[in-house]
Amino acid sequence: MTGYQVPIGGAIGQYTSWRWIFWINIPVCVITISGIIYSLHLHQEITSLRSKVARIDYLGILVFVASMTLLLFGLTTGGTTNPWNSVNVLAPLTIGLSGIAIFILVQWKISKQPMMPLRIFSNRSANAGFLGAFIHGLVLWASAYYMIIFVSSSLALTKVPMLTMLQFLGALQHSLFKASVETLPGSAPIALSGVISNLIVAKTMRFQKQTWLAWILLTTGTGLNALMRPYSNGGILYALRIIPAIGGGFLFQLPVFAVQSTTIDEDLGVATSMVTFFRSLGQSVGVAVGGTVFQNEFNRLIHKAVVRGEIGTEFVITGAKAADAYDEIRKFPGNVRESYRYVYADSLRVIWYVTTAIAVAGFLVSLGVRNESMDRGNNSTQRFKEEKKKKEGGPV
Repeated sequence: MTGYQVPIGGAIGQYTSWRWIFWINIPVCVITISGIIYSLHLHQEITSLRSKVARIDYLGILVFVASMTLLLFGLTTGGTTNPWNSVNVLAPLTIGLSGIAIFILVQWKISKQPMMPLRIFSNRSANAGFLGAFIHGLVLWASAYYMIIFVSSSLALTKVPMLTMLQFLGALQHSLFKASVETLPGSAPIALSGVISNLIVAKTMRFQKQTWLAWILLTTGTGLNALMRPYSNGGILYALRIIPAIGGGFLFQLPVFAVQSTTIDEDLGVATSMVTFFRSLGQSVGVAVGGTVFQNEFNRLIHKAVVRGEIGTEFVITGAKAADAYDEIRKFPGNVRESYRYVYADSLRVIWYVTTAIAVAGFLVSLGVRNESMDRGNNSTQRFKEEKKKKEGGPV
């Protein structure tokens, strides 16, 4: 269903009540939970609730959450709400970075059962997988998040009323459902390419070359976003977005293979979960960094437009309000609206440059992945009961 939820939401939003967007999840969740209960039978170590609670790394969780909250706060407010050299930005950034260092020390020396045991970072391929998952989440989500702003603003500030912020809704003045369908070139290939990637690895038991190819596609496709202008043709708006979607789909599972192929059996569970953790962390950082870049560049371009006389001071919108200012800008004179379309497009182009540079770093990191084999069996304590019985020689 990945990639198709937006058209489904668009159809619900146009033809029914928005409440059905939530109601439709109930039967999906019931079917999913039933399927899990029926078919997912895992071997579990029988321990008391007290012992399970005692294994939680409370100190590590507290230090990490506090540190990342401060770090993200500094990144998102720097140059927007507060100047970069203000104490309101420097203090949370400094304390956050110091907190990360303390977190590493806690995991290394203090926690008896750390949430992130440092021994899982002892292999080059695994480290490339962890860092690759972080960069993948950062690049993919930053691009997807700010693509909405591009098509909703720099293309949509026309004389025809814009219905919503969904992609292409205002860009081409299409209906809600049709506009949501037009998001598919950048989302639908993700799930399909992920399946294809898994099939290739299942056949070859190797993932190194495929990882390199995925990063090349993601980097190239992200860079091609910079070609988008307010009046770009359909080939640039639609076709080029398929390229990063394919590479991004490959990279949902490939970092997991890099980690699982090199991690000892006892750490397979926590190491695999760390891949998802680092990807989620990258998503948060990507949106935060993208917002900072966009708002700072937006303010800079607005200042230049005011100096040139293209935008009057009474029509100034700050970068902090730019993502929600479409309706207000639409009331401005035509020449001012036209200036804003290019301000939006040029501001977002800087995000494409930044995310492309970060994607290049992801490709360089992927070069550290060795040509490991996935043909190692599953000796982890966290596995299906059938596998446990086979290993012990019992009936399946």
